[in-house]
Amino acid sequence: MENNLRKKIMRRVWALYVWRKATSPVAVQTYVLSFLVYQLFVYVSMTSVVANMPSIMRPGAFFEFYFNSFVNTELWVQAIAVGVLSLGSWLVRNIIRNIGAGQLVRHSLKTQDI
Repeated sequence: MENNLRKKIMRRVWALYVWRKATSPVAVQTYVLSFLVYQLFVYVSMTSVVANMPSIMRPGAFFEFYFNSFVNTELWVQAIAVGVLSLGSWLVRNIIRNIGAGQLVRHSLKTQDI
């Protein structure tokens, strides 16, 4: 009887632990960023972009190509690109902050205390 109660309690503790990890801010940002990157690959032919871009050794032409590509694309693709860049920057900032403070694991537990 006591063993069943212990298993039941540990199952609930484990479920709560997994839920907190899956809904931590870094995890949610990663999910959204992954979805946006997937959408970008759906709407943009990356092989064509790579085939048409100038050499990275010519930085002026390289940045001009990407600027013109961004300006002359559909609004939906522009929104996705801005979302990927901003969310990616935010995610990297949060990861660096959490690793620098040694709180990558503790952050999700601290923000979601019951």
